[in-house]
Amino acid sequence: MGGDKQKKRESEAEILKSISQIVRVLKLSENSKEVTVAKWHKEIGESIDKGDLLVELETDTSTVDLESYSTGVLLYKSIIEGGTLDVNDIILVIGLCKKRN
Repeated sequence: MGGDKQKKRESEAEILKSISQIVRVLKLSENSKEVTVAKWHKEIGESIDKGDLLVELETDTSTVDLESYSTGVLLYKSIIEGGTLDVNDIILVIGLCKKRN
């Protein structure tokens, strides 16, 4: 029985990966190890189109706009404005779906 539950969990995890996009903090400059969320431009539950501005990130030397690479819905924001994240931390999750007219 335990093996069946584990297989089900693994299957569910694969499905979630296929219907969502996890966005992580990239290294924005040679010396940056963390970023600060300066401003969110989308709220959880809001529709997103490819190219939409999602969030402004600040390093010690610059500000970078993070745009969406896909169409969907913002499902998760990991931190509030003014909060700090390390490189490779999850910043947001987008649910991949077709936008309804």
